[in-house]
Amino acid sequence: MASKAADRLVNSDLSRMEGNGNPTHGQMPHVEIYTDGGCEANPGPGGYGVLLLHPRKRAEASGGFRLTTNNRMEILAAIKSLELTQREMLA
Repeated sequence: MASKAADRLVNSDLSRMEGNGNPTHGQMPHVEIYTDGGCEANPGPGGYGVLLLHPRKRAEASGGFRLTTNNRMEILAAIKSLELTQREMLA
């Protein structure tokens, strides 16, 4: 039986990075998204990880389940990245 995912979120200010991170009028800010998901045995215990990079911000999220599939963790990573982008990068 799958356990409830326990998301972990870490934010840090990356103001020392090049670029001011401010979008020009009418444009969305540039955010790089890295995701991964997987499990040991399929199905089996697994997890996902998300990393968002913006010139002035960084956000991470991860979670796991006791019983899941590789495909589920891969797509959940993509979904969580979009939710995190809206919540942390566009706020």
